[in-house]
Amino acid sequence: ETVYEFRKDFVVSPLSSLDVDSRPNYDFNGKNCAFFFSELYDENDKLIASNIVLGSKPKYFDFPKPSIGIYATETQGGVNLQFSSRVLVKNLELTFKGLELKLSDNYFDLTGKPYTVFVETDLTAEQILDRLSYLSVYDISLKY
Repeated sequence: ETVYEFRKDFVVSPLSSLDVDSRPNYDFNGKNCAFFFSELYDENDKLIASNIVLGSKPKYFDFPKPSIGIYATETQGGVNLQFSSRVLVKNLELTFKGLELKLSDNYFDLTGKPYTVFVETDLTAEQILDRLSYLSVYDISLKY
């Protein structure tokens, strides 16, 4: 559930910083589940950087159980894998059993928006999905 969201356009001089928001304090019923996500775009609306800050130390953060959707499409030169989740998925790591592949990204966060990874391969989307496995901070937290 999104508690607070805003968009603000501003200009930042090179090699400087700018305070763009002060957030209200929220009560999360004692849970450590608040996180803050930011994206920085240039004047052409191209994403330059994104960042996630947890509202508590990672070892105390209550990561929700993710339900990750994966949609695969074959394209020229490979396969696009689109990942989505309604909850924060921190540090999602992709591996492909028995394959060495060139990926546009294999370690990323899901923040409620779809994220697409391009896999350079001659294999079909079905073959890629059959060998795909992933792990996130949520999975690691279950082991301890």
